[in-house]
Amino acid sequence: MKKSAGQAMKKAWEIFKAAGIRTMKAWSVALKKAWQIVKRAEKLVEITLAKIGRTGKAWVAEITGLSKHYKFARTFLTGAIVNEWGFNNQSLRFELEKGKLYQIEDHHSKPHFVVFEGDEMKEIPESSVAFWLEVQAC
Repeated sequence: MKKSAGQAMKKAWEIFKAAGIRTMKAWSVALKKAWQIVKRAEKLVEITLAKIGRTGKAWVAEITGLSKHYKFARTFLTGAIVNEWGFNNQSLRFELEKGKLYQIEDHHSKPHFVVFEGDEMKEIPESSVAFWLEVQAC
């Protein structure tokens, strides 16, 4: 909490200075915005994946349930391009929520399933994904 409060105050001051208005109302608005930003950041984990070449793959999908057609229902996330180098090579950044299940693929590996608990990434075998979804639904 102490770390969060410090981050919120620092961010609020940045917002307050950028607004250029020096009133208590402006400070109140800046502080509310800063707390929203800090609370959202505490729930997120950022990962960066490399996409190499035209045919390279780098994607992240949130697993939302089961699907008869594809085995798992999923929502693909859009990554922000962080860096581009060479011909068709990119680094993509994804923001993932802690406690949710994701399927990840990059040029290093086959698709695998992960969940973030705290700041730790735990890999879940595909055979256990359905059970994990069932437990989370309870």
